Order: sequence, then C-alpha cells, then structure tokens
Amino acid sequence: MSIGSELDSGARDILVRNLTVDDTPLGVRTKSDVGRGGLVERVAYGNVCLKSLW
Repeated sequence: MSIGSELDSGARDILVRNLTVDDTPLGVRTKSDVGRGGLVERVAYGNVCLKSLW
C-alpha cells in the first residue's frame, strides 16, 4: 500500500481500512520524489495486517 510518487498536488483525507498485505518486501509507505513532492495530510490507518514481509 503506497501513497505517492507523483504528488504534484499533494494527497489528503485518505482512509486505509481492513488491509492485509502478504508476501511482499514492503508494507505501508508514503513516498515522493524531491523535485515533485506535495503535502500529504490527514492519513488514517485502521485494522492493517502485514504478513510475510521479506
């Protein structure tokens, strides 16, 4: 579950709920490039399960 990369206008009011991430190198992340980032605000996570991260 990723938020970001191409965030020229930013991201806001995001709800992530009832998420299971299985068998992956990454879990939950927020990302942006230095040259094209925007503000990320009001992000909420609930009931998130990360299984078998490698």
